[in-house]
Amino acid sequence: MCAEFHRTLAPGDRLMLVCRVGKGEHLCRTLAYGNHPAHFESYRLPADRISELLEDAGLVVTARLVQAPGEGGKGTIAGFMARKPE
Repeated sequence: MCAEFHRTLAPGDRLMLVCRVGKGEHLCRTLAYGNHPAHFESYRLPADRISELLEDAGLVVTARLVQAPGEGGKGTIAGFMARKPE
């Protein structure tokens, strides 16, 4: 995934990635947004691991924000800003 970000960005371009993070949970869902039937699997990686994956792909992580779940507890959200070196 992160290698593809690096491949498609031009030198100096920036990437903003926002996703749910966790402790490596493997989730199997049967409903998509709007309660539409769909089977899919996802993994909620720790924010540190996502930063590592971006850096391992050759991107420079310039900012990271991790927001704890609010009322209703839909999960922790993290935002990452990264750039491809020139």
